[in-house]
Amino acid sequence: MTVIYLSKRDIMILCPGISQRTVERALKELQDTQKIRQIDKGRATRYVKLV
Repeated sequence: MTVIYLSKRDIMILCPGISQRTVERALKELQDTQKIRQIDKGRATRYVKLV
């Protein structure tokens, strides 16, 4: 299985029409529902999908 890590910046590049705040809210909701996990903190923060 391949694990893909994405940062908030990666998501904003892939979805340029979505505001930073909207991306942040979506990431928080996905974390709260345990669909993704945060790796690292600060500028090095990345996210990985939980299966």
